[in-house]
Amino acid sequence: MHKTRISAARLGNAVAGHASLATLLLGYNGIKDVCVYELANALKTCRTIGNDSLTSLDLNNNDISDKGIRKVAQALEHNSTLCKLRLDGNAIGDLGASELAAGLVLYYGASPSPRRRF
Repeated sequence: MHKTRISAARLGNAVAGHASLATLLLGYNGIKDVCVYELANALKTCRTIGNDSLTSLDLNNNDISDKGIRKVAQALEHNSTLCKLRLDGNAIGDLGASELAAGLVLYYGASPSPRRRF
């Protein structure tokens, strides 16, 4: 398995399995879509296993594209604990932004909770 995929899988497993992780700061780490796929899977899994501690995820200034953000949007449909998501400085275009907005609306409805700061 490619080293990036192994590291991405380890990160995803660590996030999903850490019951007290509230904030994850991953800005400026050169994170690519493959890693975001694993993080998105972890966001889905956290809720499934009762781990609802992650409230803030910082992914600013990485190499995340529309493809990666699509996975994040899909994960947010299944995660109600994340309150802050930082994505500035990535290669997210209009399509990715639209998909993220659609994912938020699908899960949170037209009026997101006031505590959410996306």
